Amino acid sequence: MKVAIAGASGFVGEQLVQSLLNKGHEVVGISRSKHRSEDREGMQWRTCNLFTLSQLTQALRGCDCAFYLVHSMIPSVELAQGHFWDYDLVLADNFARAARANSLKQIIYVGGIVPDDHGLSRHLLSRLEVERALAESGVPLTTLRCGVILGSKGSSFRILYNLVRRLPIMICPSWTKTLSNPIGIEDVISALVYCLGNKSTYDKWYDVGGRTTLSYIEMMKILGDKIGHRPIIFAVPFFSPMLSRRWVSFFGGAPKELAYPLIASLKTHAVTNIHKLLPKTAFKPKNFRTVITNILERKEDLQEIPHAFRFTGKSTRNHEVKSIQRIESLYRFSAKDVA
Repeated sequence: MKVAIAGASGFVGEQLVQSLLNKGHEVVGISRSKHRSEDREGMQWRTCNLFTLSQLTQALRGCDCAFYLVHSMIPSVELAQGHFWDYDLVLADNFARAARANSLKQIIYVGGIVPDDHGLSRHLLSRLEVERALAESGVPLTTLRCGVILGSKGSSFRILYNLVRRLPIMICPSWTKTLSNPIGIEDVISALVYCLGNKSTYDKWYDVGGRTTLSYIEMMKILGDKIGHRPIIFAVPFFSPMLSRRWVSFFGGAPKELAYPLIASLKTHAVTNIHKLLPKTAFKPKNFRTVITNILERKEDLQEIPHAFRFTGKSTRNHEVKSIQRIESLYRFSAKDVA
């Protein structure tokens, strides 16, 4: 098939491209800037501003299916008036409209595990809102709600790796006891490829996680043992989001625009729902220790700056303004009523 990937230059997108090419598919990579790689056999890049519906509609022309891997947490302009969840909603709505206009057969979206026992953070609410916006397209939607995705070029692993490697002593607030099912990037790619064109997955969502359920403290202890530098860890009973944001951003090396929403979402467990898993024939997820061992063997990849860490400072942004204001209506007014 001819498969479009919005977010093809990102952490998940890069590996998905190669996997699809290996399977014999033709890939269209959609990027907002000219990609450093040239087109190659089976692979074509199309430059597109996802905020511009006409460009996006043209970029999806001739494609059969599409992966949506976009997340706009890092501002792409110098003056951004709005929040990442506002931008994400507009982008998802544009993508839904463009997919419908091109009569795509399927959209596959990677979101986050949505717990049902607590109030959701802005980050998780945004992931769920994007899912609902894509579902409005009328094109069959398959959603994989993933746990923490681990890979040498991924932001989640690199934050943990930097914290463990740089800090001899760690005072860990209550969010570090939050449980998750971390999963390796290779297993996520296997799940995505399994869903492509698979009609049994149309208009359904699945939780995708690894075999091991762990707290973040346990992850850091295991990682410390693996790299031979296990810090002394003290657990404290308070959440302390502001302090956590700052030390995760500073010592973890992540931009504050990325670190702050992620920390806020860690107040709830992100454990897979056993009733919403992909069939066992889809893929066999590895346990946490195996995933970490495989990552650490690729020492050259650990020298690269993760994709999500690169876009910091005004020097990387163009001289444009994006302004979105969302009006919450308490009286069920329509947009026309508000206008």
